[in-house]
Amino acid sequence: MIRVQQEDVDIAAMIAAAKRPESGAVVVFNGIVRNDDIDAMEVEAYEEVALRDMEAIREEAVGKFHLHSADIVHRIGRLAVGENIVVIVVGAGHRSEGFRGCEYILERIKERVPFWKKEYRKEGASWVKGHREPRRVPTRTCLCPASFFHFAVPKSTLIDAAGDGTFMKPDHYMPPEFRAAIITVSSSRTPETDTSGTKIRELLALDHVPVVHYAIVPDRVDAIQSGLARALELANCIVLNGGTGLTHDDCTIEAVSPLLEKRIDGFGELFRLKSFGEIGTSAILSRAVAGVIRGKVVFCIPGSTGAVTLAMKEIILPELGHILTHANK
Repeated sequence: MIRVQQEDVDIAAMIAAAKRPESGAVVVFNGIVRNDDIDAMEVEAYEEVALRDMEAIREEAVGKFHLHSADIVHRIGRLAVGENIVVIVVGAGHRSEGFRGCEYILERIKERVPFWKKEYRKEGASWVKGHREPRRVPTRTCLCPASFFHFAVPKSTLIDAAGDGTFMKPDHYMPPEFRAAIITVSSSRTPETDTSGTKIRELLALDHVPVVHYAIVPDRVDAIQSGLARALELANCIVLNGGTGLTHDDCTIEAVSPLLEKRIDGFGELFRLKSFGEIGTSAILSRAVAGVIRGKVVFCIPGSTGAVTLAMKEIILPELGHILTHANK
């Protein structure tokens, strides 16, 4: 059993289900809201990805520790101090396998599953460290070791945005709250067959970026521009995938380019450079572009799953906060 739910957890029923003749141990982990001078906690999740990831984690634990069963229930919504957050019940032949399997599941959930926690106190609400922290900025971009500023800027005036000991000026990284939109440009795809749109959504969720809008529009300039206008009303990061090639139907670039107030030429250049390492000289066929409209960033990338994965993981997600900071100065 793998569940994400608002209602409380029936722990007794989970334990009863885990008791089997061949099991010599049932191990239970019950995570609750701790009183760290808070009034309540709110838990959010991208449920589709969370369920899939927890299922994968369970399968890993069952195989790795020879578990007989492993059930996970994680709650969402507003929870008071003392309420259950997560319950993991593991059945195993021996206690050592059960304890190790239960711990493995818990640690992997903390590392990989998109749950976000906000704590409410008298002075206000704040996201728990590790949940919706500031965007990670790669050290290779607009960053210098703190020693570079040793004589020019006191270290106390810098921030460690990446959490890796590399510092940058605070005004280089002050992005607004992220709100993403996904537009798939295709006359044949459906939500069920849109694997690239699904991949973009998953990668955004894993990086704690909420998706507020999703649409599939046909390969027509007017349809693309209309879809983009709608997305710009709702989001500040819009990712269009598809229609960037050279065929007669490919018109995403023709639709979007005239609307860009500022182009980010380096995006297309870097995307083609990275694509060259994977597909060779065919990378020149991609006309991927990016730019800014009214302080919001728009990316146009090819529609293949490999291309969107490369663009999102290698360029868009690492640079999103940096771009939006400068676009809104």
